[in-house]
Amino acid sequence: MSHAFSELAGIVPEVELPRLLEASATLEGSSGAAGANRVMVAKLKFSVDDQRRKLVTGLVQMDVVLECQRCLGPLATQISTDVHLAVCWDEEEAAKLPKSLDPWIVGEDDGDLHAILEEELLLALPTVALHDYSCAEASTEFAGEETQVAKESEEPNPFGVLAGLKQQLKKTTDG
Repeated sequence: MSHAFSELAGIVPEVELPRLLEASATLEGSSGAAGANRVMVAKLKFSVDDQRRKLVTGLVQMDVVLECQRCLGPLATQISTDVHLAVCWDEEEAAKLPKSLDPWIVGEDDGDLHAILEEELLLALPTVALHDYSCAEASTEFAGEETQVAKESEEPNPFGVLAGLKQQLKKTTDG
C-alpha cells in the first residue's frame, strides 16, 4: 500500500538525450528535420511504499532510428520499457533492494530524471538491430560491381580422399 502518490507525464526532446542520440543511427535520411521531432514519452508514478522506499514506476518509450546490422541501412523502431526504480542515497541502500526494483542512486544531489530515463531506454535497445524482413539483398547494392560466384573447377577436390576414407570407415563399422 502506498503512502504517497503523484503522477507525471511528459516528453523530452531527443536533443536533451545525448547518449541515446549517439547510440541511434546518424544515417542520411534519419537525421535532420525528421530526427529533430523525435521525443521520449514518459508516464511515471512517484510513490512511497510500506518500507518507506521512494519509488518511480511507469513506462518510457521513444521512436529511434538504428543501423541494421545486416544491411547497414536505417531501421526505424520504437523502444519501450517499464520503469521500476527505487531512489537510493548510496550503494549500501541499493544493495538491500529486492530484485524487482532497480536502484536510482542520487547521493546528496538532486537526481537527474532525464538521465535515468535515458539510461532505461539505452538498456532497452536491441542487442542486434535487424529488419523484420530479409534485407541481405539490399546490402549487395553497396558492394560495388556484382561478384561472380566461382565455378567449381574440374580439378579433383583435395578433400575427396578424406570423404572416401570416411565412407570406407562407415561401411566397416556398419557391417
